[in-house]
Amino acid sequence: MDCACYGQLDVTRHLLDLGADPTLTDFNGETAFDMAKSDEIKSLLLQATEAFTPKKPTATLPPAPAPTTTRTSPADNGFTGPVFLVEKNPKPCDTCGLMEVVGENLFPICPICKVSKYCGRECQKADWKKHKKLCAGLKEARRRRKEEGK
Repeated sequence: MDCACYGQLDVTRHLLDLGADPTLTDFNGETAFDMAKSDEIKSLLLQATEAFTPKKPTATLPPAPAPTTTRTSPADNGFTGPVFLVEKNPKPCDTCGLMEVVGENLFPICPICKVSKYCGRECQKADWKKHKKLCAGLKEARRRRKEEGK
């Protein structure tokens, strides 16, 4: 909740009233309470944290296919092209959720939309039916943006 960090009491209160989770952490492991600027916001967040009950998910996702091999190199999984190392902020495979490892090879992104990441060819193929509409839309939006920039 950036609003707590910027001292926006009304916005913080509104988000909490809507059910925002005051216990979530950012990529540094800090909560909104850790970043709050004022004692009033800290007090509000503390009360909200004590009263917060996580809601159960209303929908369930189908299980992702389990990785069948140890993923150490994109080339081992059927990808070709340049290989770059993960420096920070590893990202998951969009299909199975396997995380990149800092210091190891980055997962390749979809060559068409340049957004989705896959740990291997099998995950890319498994996700294609769901991904192809999003992929085409992103490619078209990029094309339009490029035309408008000319």
